[in-house]
Amino acid sequence: TILFRGNISATDEIKPDIYNAYKWYKIAAAGTASGRIQQASAELAKNIAEQKLTPAEISKADQEVSNWKPADPASLGPFPSAP
Repeated sequence: TILFRGNISATDEIKPDIYNAYKWYKIAAAGTASGRIQQASAELAKNIAEQKLTPAEISKADQEVSNWKPADPASLGPFPSAP
């Protein structure tokens, strides 16, 4: 949602990134067993595509989504210890 809307706080300014919001909604829709989350994510991606992206952007993003693989947690390094 932050990628779609952006966010401004006292310490950060995150500008909307519609292209990546679309990709992450598509990934979420494909990667969940929950029918509700899958339906909501797919609907959000569809709305973004229809209203905000060009056909070329949609095609490129869909290719990136199809090539996306989750990172192996072991490759991310040690989990930080609590203070």
